[in-house]
Amino acid sequence: MTLPTDFERTLTLRLLDELGKDNFFNMLRKTTLFRNLPPEQMPLTTLDEISNSVKLIRLAKNDMLDLRKSRTLYEIISGYVIIYDRALQAGELDGKNVLNPPALLAWRVPGEMLGDFRFAIPDAIIDKITATDDCLLLEIPGDLVHRLARSYPQIYLNIAYNLASKANKTRVRAQILRQPNANCMIARLFLELLEERGYEPVTDEDGKEWKLVNGSFRIEDIAAFLGYEYRGAESGVLALIDEELLAHHQNNNRSGRYICDDAGLREYLAQDKAKKPLKRGARNDARG
Repeated sequence: MTLPTDFERTLTLRLLDELGKDNFFNMLRKTTLFRNLPPEQMPLTTLDEISNSVKLIRLAKNDMLDLRKSRTLYEIISGYVIIYDRALQAGELDGKNVLNPPALLAWRVPGEMLGDFRFAIPDAIIDKITATDDCLLLEIPGDLVHRLARSYPQIYLNIAYNLASKANKTRVRAQILRQPNANCMIARLFLELLEERGYEPVTDEDGKEWKLVNGSFRIEDIAAFLGYEYRGAESGVLALIDEELLAHHQNNNRSGRYICDDAGLREYLAQDKAKKPLKRGARNDARG
């Protein structure tokens, strides 16, 4: 029997082409967890296991993410969450201020993982994670992550990269808290938020150009971040609004959306008048 000398060599190319058009795997390429792990370098059986096990879930604004039931790992695809070390207990709220407040640990943004500390340290304390905006999360079973990482150690490196980037944010926070008063802290905070989250350009009715920070923020969360009582953080925000450096988006003070004059904020921080002690409001001894 004579063996053929010409073979069909286009099947692999067709498969790669179809993989390149797949929305799910194109999304995976952009995630932190699968960073530097192109799907076309994985066997079809692995891709099939990923597509059957990994889910996209939605977390509505103000909803909580419960990490107590599993070792599941999540990555934020879109939206933002805030993390406290525990839930607010009954009797701790005194008007706008909180007695013995929970510690605000961080805001989390797209590309960051949730549940990674517990994935790395199974006995880690469970934090309170709440969506500040509508979120889309990638949900990955922890056992699948471990199985994949045995063949692709880059996954463990990606998790370590994610943890290291979170650690670096504590450095940024320390720099914000070194500012002399709440006005300056909030000015520096919003400059950092613009850098981290990005923005949408906005022009007001007077023709002034602003930058709309992605995501929404509550005064009480800003207060917890700074270690101030509610009225101290509110006073700082109002001071920047009075200076026309910060404003509520569309004049809606309930939306939690803010527009910034970033050049003005930088100039404000550089001026001596910004270094004057804050007279309004009170600082809480407990830092969030």
